[in-house]
Amino acid sequence: MADPKHLKILKQGVAVWNKWRDDNPDIHPELSKAYLIRTVLTEANLNGVNLSKGKLIEADLRGGDLSMANFSRANLTGANLSGTNLRGANLIGANLRGADLRGANLHEANLHMANLNVANLNVVNLNGADLNGANLTGANLTGANLGGTDLTGARLPDADLADADLTRANLSETKLHEANLSGANLADAVNLTQEQIGTIRFDPDIPPILFDALKLPDMKEAGVDASTEERGMKPIKDDAVLTNRNETSHRERVTIAYTINIVGSA
Repeated sequence: MADPKHLKILKQGVAVWNKWRDDNPDIHPELSKAYLIRTVLTEANLNGVNLSKGKLIEADLRGGDLSMANFSRANLTGANLSGTNLRGANLIGANLRGADLRGANLHEANLHMANLNVANLNVVNLNGADLNGANLTGANLTGANLGGTDLTGARLPDADLADADLTRANLSETKLHEANLSGANLADAVNLTQEQIGTIRFDPDIPPILFDALKLPDMKEAGVDASTEERGMKPIKDDAVLTNRNETSHRERVTIAYTINIVGSA
């Protein structure tokens, strides 16, 4: 349960709270199960705070320091977490449905079994994060850094991963049905399968990079055809997905396209 004294200080406003934190660096605030629905906590110092099972529905936490905080099983539905520092935070089982996390730093955060359905994760840093079993259905992950992220068993149907960096990500049993991977970098991704690739969609002018991930030279020895047609990939025909995107830069950096047919090549 939340410490009444700590909760009282927090409700006096961010300025009072931050000063109290600065004056009392050895105190570890206890705010578990706190009722903070629609509370404005922009730029609050919540580093290391225990907010497990807290109710933070539609709370405004923009620009705050939430690093190493405990949000396990907290309800953050519709919360504004844009630009926050969530480095190393515990978000196990947290409900972040529809939350705004644009530009947030979630480096090495634990989001095991978290609900991120239709959340906005545009250009977030999820490098080294644990998203094992997380629900990212319909989430916006455009330009996100997912390098080295554990996505084992994660669900990403209809998610937008355009331009996302998934190098070295663990994609074991990750559900990618109808996910948009236009321009995404899947090089060196772990446990990426031919079956998974066959379910994605992408713009034909900016296909994802996945040569290293699928290790096509090894597939050649097995007589596997790696052409676009055989993979059953679904090009995106809707020009709307290219809004505010620099196509030229993508074409320059995407060096492995899907027109290569390994079978019968030299």
